[in-house]
Amino acid sequence: MGQINADTAKPKQVIPIYKLKCVDCTYLSPAGTKTWQKCHFSKGNPMCPARDYVLAVGFEPTLYAKRYVAAEVSGDTVRLRQILDKLDSQPEQIQTVFWQTHAELFVNEVTVEGDEDEDAEADASDAGAGEDPEAAGGVAPAAAAGGEDDDEDDTAGWQDDKDGA
Repeated sequence: MGQINADTAKPKQVIPIYKLKCVDCTYLSPAGTKTWQKCHFSKGNPMCPARDYVLAVGFEPTLYAKRYVAAEVSGDTVRLRQILDKLDSQPEQIQTVFWQTHAELFVNEVTVEGDEDEDAEADASDAGAGEDPEAAGGVAPAAAAGGEDDDEDDTAGWQDDKDGA
């Protein structure tokens, strides 16, 4: 076993999973193969992990937003298209994080020559912070997943908690 360097080690985040089958649910993971509906947070299950999390498989939205801004600034249209193609296959929540991060980074990256202080900041914020993601990059939100349920009662446990028992 290797040693952990206390200066660089970060504590691991714990993602609470309601049931083992959640790992295979399309609401939580784009790689999921089932869509469980009865136990989804929209049905009142406060323990559904998809309420707070979505797995980003092979795509870290903040990292790609930084790469996208760098490609915008350098005018690298090939790289922009590559990133948008990869973004297009991501769930809507991941796309939202990407575009929010992009807006923040882009406003900080844009500099307007010849303008002073407040005028430069106002121009920079107008340069892309409020863009509609579809208009800016042609990325449509991911399609809603169809539903599947098994015969198992997925409401057991959280239904009891819901009534305050």
